[in-house]
Amino acid sequence: MEFKRKYIIEGLLSFVMTENCNFLCDHCLRGEKRPNKITKEVIDEFLTQVDIRGRINLTGGEPLSNSKGASYLLSQIYELGNRPEEVKIVTNGSMPSRRLNEVVETMAEVGANPKIIVSNDPSHLDQRENLHNRIGSIESTMEEYREIMTNNGFDPNEHLLLMEFDANALPKAIGRAANLEKTHPGWDNISFSQWITQDRNIIYGRLQVQPDGRITAGCDMSWDDRDKHYGEEYNILNHPLKRILKYGLKSES
Repeated sequence: MEFKRKYIIEGLLSFVMTENCNFLCDHCLRGEKRPNKITKEVIDEFLTQVDIRGRINLTGGEPLSNSKGASYLLSQIYELGNRPEEVKIVTNGSMPSRRLNEVVETMAEVGANPKIIVSNDPSHLDQRENLHNRIGSIESTMEEYREIMTNNGFDPNEHLLLMEFDANALPKAIGRAANLEKTHPGWDNISFSQWITQDRNIIYGRLQVQPDGRITAGCDMSWDDRDKHYGEEYNILNHPLKRILKYGLKSES
């Protein structure tokens, strides 16, 4: 039985809450939606081996579609004594307000420093309007979100942001993650060692926890690219983080 050493995470730690999304954006880097959600088993096993001091990002898919999983994750993070600098969620702004409220209530209870970012790129804007069958739905959504933040003791001016985009600055439609390397130069480098560094028991860089337990680089990649590049040798349910780090940093350096 291998010793499960505690590792201090100083960089950006992302948790993929789900591989599902209710949008079908042409510029999506992930690819086709999948039903997978992060499990309590993965969360519990990973958190026994780390001390989180950096920033946390809850991502997906649409992270608020798994609000119960997000609440459980946050509760466990703080119950185990972790004190991350910030907890960020980027949402497409289409989820029912009760899902955001569930997560924000948990953030207030545990003493998190939240950053809720609502993406308002042109594709998301179109998708929301089609979904809600009305124009301008983001305004009413933001009003509800601001009320949620205020009711839970957070200043919405500080902890809630509507992220606007210039349509001309966005990558052109890439066919559901096709031709990624041509559209985003440099973003096709998804190797573990290029995004993560280790100094004794301190981990820097960008680390990501996948729903099934695989530990990967914390860069944007399609589900297919992840599955091709990261096998079960990266799975926290099969191997301690110590072995995953050793394997990933050695085999790809």
